Amino acid sequence: MEEEHFSAEVESLDEIVSMHSGQPREQPLISENIHEQLKHMELSSWSISVHRRLRDAISRIRPQHVLELGGQIGHRTSWLFDLIERRQWSPKQYYIVEEGPKFGVILKRLIQRYQHNDFTRVVIQNPMKYIEEYRLWNRTHLINNQVEDHQFMSKVDCILVDSNIEQHVEIVEQSLKLLSQSGYLFTVEPDIPTDDLDTNLPEVQDRISMFNLWIKLIREASDAFEIGFTPLHEGTLVIFRKKPQ
Repeated sequence: MEEEHFSAEVESLDEIVSMHSGQPREQPLISENIHEQLKHMELSSWSISVHRRLRDAISRIRPQHVLELGGQIGHRTSWLFDLIERRQWSPKQYYIVEEGPKFGVILKRLIQRYQHNDFTRVVIQNPMKYIEEYRLWNRTHLINNQVEDHQFMSKVDCILVDSNIEQHVEIVEQSLKLLSQSGYLFTVEPDIPTDDLDTNLPEVQDRISMFNLWIKLIREASDAFEIGFTPLHEGTLVIFRKKPQ
């Protein structure tokens, strides 16, 4: 199969994630409503600044096969669906993996609201389990020339990772193995442990251990990936781009 090329001829990661003056700065109305719902449910989400900059990046690279790991109730999804709604992006496939069945129902309603059923799928599964099954299916697919499964895409050129801190590093590490040539992965950097934390507390020790694993991942992944960091209000957007082989 011939490799697809993204629409935007962008060289540097800094350019990809830079602020897009042609995109609205305010939160889309549906995203705003979901944001308020998250507050009532006492759930966290990426900051508006991070979502805005992710949207700006996607508007530039316009990937065709997108995998979102950790869809929650669709806050991030709605930001990107708004881009599609305004006819500034038209992906062929957009798959969302969410572990919670109730959240999955909300995501499906969001898809119906935007009438994106033809190219969007919601898979209710643990992200790590999904990645393991995807890799197994992909090997079988390549050997047997198998038709696409309703849960998997034959290629993935963009992955969005949002997970709890306990699984974050492992999910990012394993997700990178799914990317097609010159594919992108976006996530948010774990919070950096500060000096004022009580290192005697088990939860603080876990946080420090996870961040050390994150640093190790960045160091090891830099051989095969370009990696960019964009500090924003309430979060640092991280972008991985697979280097040409």
